[in-house]
Amino acid sequence: GTTNTFLNPTAAGESFTVVNNSAFTIVIADSGNVKLAGAYSMTEDDVLELVSTSASEWVEVSRSVN
Repeated sequence: GTTNTFLNPTAAGESFTVVNNSAFTIVIADSGNVKLAGAYSMTEDDVLELVSTSASEWVEVSRSVN
């Protein structure tokens, strides 16, 4: 198990896309500076799109389960 930390954005309005292109599951928690609709267990080819609402927080825009 590895814990990943998202760096803070530098300003509001930035976008960040996470793509899992591996066979491993990536679990992203709805905590800290990442605000999601709920925890997301990303399997191969899944995508998560985030946008910053401030210089300290990422908010989920969409997720695609492929």
